[in-house]
Amino acid sequence: MRIVKIEIECFGRLRHFSIEPAEGLTVIEGENESGKSTLLAFLRFALYGFPRRGGADGEERDKRLTRDGRMAAGALTVSLDEGTYRIVRRAYLRGSGVRESLVEELAVLRLPEGEPVALEGKSPGEHFLGLPAELFESSICSVQSGADRVCASGVGAAMSELLFAGEHSFSAREATARLAQAQRELLHLKGRGGRIAELEDRLCELEGVIGHAREERFRLAALRAQLEEGERALAQERERLGEVTAALEGAEIDRTLALFDERAAALENERRCAQALERAQSESGGLPMDPTFTQRVGGLLRGLLDRRAEFARIAGEREAQASIAPVVTKKRGRGGVFLAVCLWVLALAAGAAGLWLTAFLLPCMVGAGLLAAGALVATVVTWRSCAKQKAVQAQRDAWREAERLRLCELERRWSEVQGAANDLAARLYAELEPLGQGELSLDPDGLTAYLGRVSAYQAEHSTAHAAAVGERERARGVVQMLTRRLEGVDEAALRAK
Repeated sequence: MRIVKIEIECFGRLRHFSIEPAEGLTVIEGENESGKSTLLAFLRFALYGFPRRGGADGEERDKRLTRDGRMAAGALTVSLDEGTYRIVRRAYLRGSGVRESLVEELAVLRLPEGEPVALEGKSPGEHFLGLPAELFESSICSVQSGADRVCASGVGAAMSELLFAGEHSFSAREATARLAQAQRELLHLKGRGGRIAELEDRLCELEGVIGHAREERFRLAALRAQLEEGERALAQERERLGEVTAALEGAEIDRTLALFDERAAALENERRCAQALERAQSESGGLPMDPTFTQRVGGLLRGLLDRRAEFARIAGEREAQASIAPVVTKKRGRGGVFLAVCLWVLALAAGAAGLWLTAFLLPCMVGAGLLAAGALVATVVTWRSCAKQKAVQAQRDAWREAERLRLCELERRWSEVQGAANDLAARLYAELEPLGQGELSLDPDGLTAYLGRVSAYQAEHSTAHAAAVGERERARGVVQMLTRRLEGVDEAALRAK
């Protein structure tokens, strides 16, 4: 049997591992704990499954199951003379605690058809190799921990019987020599003394670690000395910091108290400026000193007068439009229709009389023809008169619709102008009411005279009033700034401190 491919999904430390051994001898080399023994254990698992938990190797199962999923899975592809087979085995734990049990799933397929192979109750190792698990572990599968079994007496002959049966080019002596060579390789790994060499290498590593630890100890002692010196310096700096903090705290208290004094002075200054402004306003006789007052009120007055003029114009147009009486037209053409019908009836009657009174056939036919011609002429004239009357009526209907739309537009504009005029009047009243002049909003001439007096007074006293307002605003700004800075500060507690 030749191993064609090893595929490990999860088994011990190996995850998603795959290898395809070449023809002949394949050597797998690696550091300690790199997974060589795990790979060999996987071959045993694929062929025979896990050992019984209570047996000598019962801990093998717990060692190879993954910690996270508590499972082991993989596939082994082998080639024999009769064909190629794929062995797929999966094991996982089900339940918990004392009820925990191991479940193993096995599938053996013949390639390339994928046809299942019946093992008849045997393991794949027993079916393909003809070896039970115990003989496989003590002969073909020789691990380092079981080297004493390889060196036992009588194993050479058994291996010769097992491995080289039917091979005439080998002898039992050559098999024994090969086993001896394997023993030397296990005892003297790479010619360096086996486990002893590994222990010596580990000892050198530990000595290097100890030397490094000593250097770190001396370095740590120096750092501790530096730390003590730094702590002493830090204590001195903290004392100095306390002194500086106390000095700064005293200076901050003095500065804050000075701000309180400045705010008191600013409040007094604001009071004096407010009194001066009140005196200036009392001297004005109630006239406003706001330089924008005349501009605002004058603009509102002009807008109101313009809206009222437009309102009067639209009202006149509405009255003129409403006074236009609708034109009533009399329908004509009914007499012509009656005449044409009578002539057609007389023509038919004359024709019928001629057919009935053969002696008067010719006169009756001539009369019937003349009556029919007259009826045709009356019909054409009546039809043309009706068509002309319909055209004239359509023009009059269009004119009436246009006049109706114009009247609707005048109504809309009249509503808009009236709303704008009411809004301007309300705004004008709001400007004049605080001054006690609200009634002037209904008297444009009186309001014009009042604005003239305001403009004249402002031109005379605007400079002094503006200076008083500026002083009052500056004093108020200083008070607000100092109040914001001193917000939340207890002046009494600060002065007591």
